[in-house]
Amino acid sequence: MKTPKKRWMVIILVLSLIYLIGNSVSIYRNIELLFQHLPEEYINYSNLYSLDDAFSNSTLETDKFKSIYNEQVVWVNDSLIAITVHTKDSLTDKTNVSWYKINLKGELMDSITFRNEYVDNIDSYLINQDKNYYSTWLMDGDVTQKPFRLIEGGKLLEKEEADVYLKDAVYSNSDYFYENRNDFENEKRFKKHVVYKHNEWFQFYTKDDLQLTVNRYYSNSDLEFKDIGELVYFYKKDWYGDHFPDFTLYINGKDPDHWTGTSFLNLKIKDEILKIQHYSKKYVDDSARKMPLDVYEGLNQNFYILKMEIDNGHTFYLIK
Repeated sequence: MKTPKKRWMVIILVLSLIYLIGNSVSIYRNIELLFQHLPEEYINYSNLYSLDDAFSNSTLETDKFKSIYNEQVVWVNDSLIAITVHTKDSLTDKTNVSWYKINLKGELMDSITFRNEYVDNIDSYLINQDKNYYSTWLMDGDVTQKPFRLIEGGKLLEKEEADVYLKDAVYSNSDYFYENRNDFENEKRFKKHVVYKHNEWFQFYTKDDLQLTVNRYYSNSDLEFKDIGELVYFYKKDWYGDHFPDFTLYINGKDPDHWTGTSFLNLKIKDEILKIQHYSKKYVDDSARKMPLDVYEGLNQNFYILKMEIDNGHTFYLIK
């Protein structure tokens, strides 16, 4: 007959075996990490968020643009593209927006900044719907703020009249405006509709409860950015995989088994290779999570635009 002590030893041994078998893959993966080392050839790769250092040791010419928001790079016309950048004004804590025009040789041609204004680009126009103006600066360099044409002198249009102006519009949007605001007894609310149609900008007014179909989701054609970097090495740091026992409910889904570590990327730009490293994941099928970095190649590969996602914004490098 087994003594209580021996019974407990058998139970502990059985549980230990079950634990070891259930976690054999995880144990093996973690032991494997103890025997790896970073090859010397990857020691001097530049961190993704410190690319200024990489370019400082390069013959490539670069211009850097940093935005606090995710931005598009868009075609303006057959000879120009534009980069949009939002920044915080250090003195006023307001948001400024700038546009940079680049020709198809990769040369920075001009720029314009609007301070503490909500200005958007629709087609090749810059518009401010709050202040009721548009600008043709993207097309011709004219900084004049041209007013939207006011329909019917500001008369409130009925639905049938409004639908005529909205029909076939490339872009339209609506917002409320007030008369006698902050005067509770006399305050009145109306709708202002801004419309882009047949290369013309105009606005008209309706009652605030009039429901009209608008086409506010217009966007310019974004340039085609690609992931052209070559992943040459992945340095594994930690293993994350199934373990036993597992009491996790995975309410928000389960990330596949993977390592975390550092991806080492070779990015060929013209005749140079940028060597970049970045914290990343690698899965058991040998695929690695994509770096937050994409590249647009000029038509004749005479210039490049490198786009990086950083926090909630973008950093661009114009490379010649």
